[in-house]
Amino acid sequence: MWNKAAGIALLLPILTLQAGLLRAEEMPVVSEVQKENIKRLMAVTGAGNLSMQVMDMMMKSLRTNTPQVPGPFWDEFMRDIHEEELLDKVIPIYAKYYTDDEIKELIAFYETPLGRKIVSVTPMIMRESMISGQEWGQQLGKKAIDRLREKGYIKPAAETGTAPQKTEAAQ
Repeated sequence: MWNKAAGIALLLPILTLQAGLLRAEEMPVVSEVQKENIKRLMAVTGAGNLSMQVMDMMMKSLRTNTPQVPGPFWDEFMRDIHEEELLDKVIPIYAKYYTDDEIKELIAFYETPLGRKIVSVTPMIMRESMISGQEWGQQLGKKAIDRLREKGYIKPAAETGTAPQKTEAAQ
């Protein structure tokens, strides 16, 4: 069963890769120095590790959801995945939105105690925020169902013995 956190985590690299599908003429030419600086920024922010963690999560999910596929297939498949390929797609995106001087300033910031703290606590903030968002969404869903029942748009499940139904008044 998919949970929302895993779904969002799986969408992150897909969205990143979609951004990389922009036509080549829209992407800036990136010098070797810029590439190295962007790689350094990704290293100090943990962005490179995150993409591989997401890939590992995706592979675990694929293994679970395809029990007919033998483990050695996935092991071989993973050996053919190289983080460098993703970096090559993402680096021009960083270069499109940040100058080399801005990249250097970001590196300097993320090497400060506050920058390191941001990197270390952001995953926990995201996880707890997702849980809070799920709880809020459930509350809103219940509130919407209660109002729909109150207005007569749906009957209570107890009256129908199934999921809420549309009433004649609401049709």
